[in-house]
Amino acid sequence: APTFEVGDEAVFFLKGTGGAGLHIFGLSQGLFRVRLDEATRRRIVVPPALMAKGTTPEVVVRGSTARRSVPLETFGAQVQAALGESTPRSGK
Repeated sequence: APTFEVGDEAVFFLKGTGGAGLHIFGLSQGLFRVRLDEATRRRIVVPPALMAKGTTPEVVVRGSTARRSVPLETFGAQVQAALGESTPRSGK
């Protein structure tokens, strides 16, 4: 399970577990840490080391563009776009 220190910043995807409250989805898979990019002084989102992709285990490749950090604003837009794509649409 992930650990945190005072001042850490992160984006969480949470899952309810009945009456037991909320937990980070997939232990660390629902945790995206936010860091300050020293070069640009922008907040960037760092993806977790492993992401679930159905039933197929993920192959971790050093330097993979799929694991590149992105600006926090870009990450937010990507999440909103993904949520929009998963929302059932009417027949109109």
